[in-house]
Amino acid sequence: MYTSLVFGDYNPESRVIPDQNIMENSLIKILEIRNYLLEANTTDRFIDYFDTHFVEKMQQLGGYTLGEFTVKDQPDRFVWLRGFSDMQKRLTFLNDFYMTSDTWKKFGPGANEMMINSDNVHLLRPLQEGNQLTDPITHIESNSFPDYKVATIDYYIANTRLPELVDLFNTSYLPFLKSTGIRTVSLWVSESSPNDFPRLPAFQDPNLLVAITFYATEDEYKIRTSQLRNTISPALERKLQEVVTTHTQQILFTIQNNYSKKKSDIR
Repeated sequence: MYTSLVFGDYNPESRVIPDQNIMENSLIKILEIRNYLLEANTTDRFIDYFDTHFVEKMQQLGGYTLGEFTVKDQPDRFVWLRGFSDMQKRLTFLNDFYMTSDTWKKFGPGANEMMINSDNVHLLRPLQEGNQLTDPITHIESNSFPDYKVATIDYYIANTRLPELVDLFNTSYLPFLKSTGIRTVSLWVSESSPNDFPRLPAFQDPNLLVAITFYATEDEYKIRTSQLRNTISPALERKLQEVVTTHTQQILFTIQNNYSKKKSDIR
């Protein structure tokens, strides 16, 4: 049975997906957050190159592009989300795409010429709202990422205290977010099984909790986050400070690509 990680009310049809013949609605148990540093002034060219040459082939092989983003105040950054049904499918995909496909042999060198660093990658699994770390692994549908204009990715490191942080999110912080109108949130923790394709390194910090949040517009992001700062209780804020060792946030802007336009035309 499908288990949604995104809580709140939004229309799943608003998710912009590539052509239905390219991407089926698959169950995602593994997520990569891929954060590339590009050569100066190549971001637009890289995005066009990426969409033109790679996205369709990756979808066909079982590596689903769930979102593409630019990063606020970092014009040479490109962030994208890639999902897999499980670690075995990921290994099969990576070998098929990077080692044997004509697509990568032909167009990979051109992409690499525009990238300074592509190793900033987190390998994650979903954490169902209300679940603990020891509960069975859940999944998210590949079309459950809403096509909103702004996303934030929050990285919380709770040194040796991740179970406490997960419990705090479930019992206090997620209900508080809902009360402020922030509803499209999904939670992720590091995948524990080894990265079996070391050619593509990835972070797997056992102390990490990741929250991915979507906002319909930049104005909504500003309003909701301002409300969050102004209404959080001192007790909850203090508890988060006690458990969270470090917290960083990326503010992302969704890229409307050719596949998005194709899906919009279908609707």
